[in-house]
Amino acid sequence: MITTGRVCVKTRGRDSGKKAVVVSILDKNNVLIDGEVRRKKCSIAHLEPISKTLNIKENASREEVKEAFKSELGMELEDKKSKQTGAARPAHTLHKTTAKSASAKSVLAKSVGKTKAKS
Repeated sequence: MITTGRVCVKTRGRDSGKKAVVVSILDKNNVLIDGEVRRKKCSIAHLEPISKTLNIKENASREEVKEAFKSELGMELEDKKSKQTGAARPAHTLHKTTAKSASAKSVLAKSVGKTKAKS
C-alpha cells in the first residue's frame, strides 16, 4: 500500500535501485517522491514499496525528508540540484551562404530544370 511516508525503491529509469519516500499522493497512479532521487512526480508502477515508513507529514520539505532519512534510516542524503528550466541558451546564428554553396545550388537547380524539360 502506497501512503505518505512509505519508503520505496525506484525500479525504472536512471534512478533505479535508489530509495525514495512518498511525500504526497497526486492521483491513483502518481505520487511525489523525494530521497536519494530529486523530488519529482513518479508512477506507482515504477516503485517497489518496502516495509519501512518515515514519520513525515504530507508535502514535507526537502530538509524534513533529509532529517527523517538520517534519524530513522541512518542515511545521509546529498543535496540535489533541481532541474533548471528556462536557462539561457546561446542564440542560433544563420550561416551566410558562401559562393561555393551558392554555385552548387545553381548547378543543382539547372540540372533539375533540364530533367523536367526532358520529361
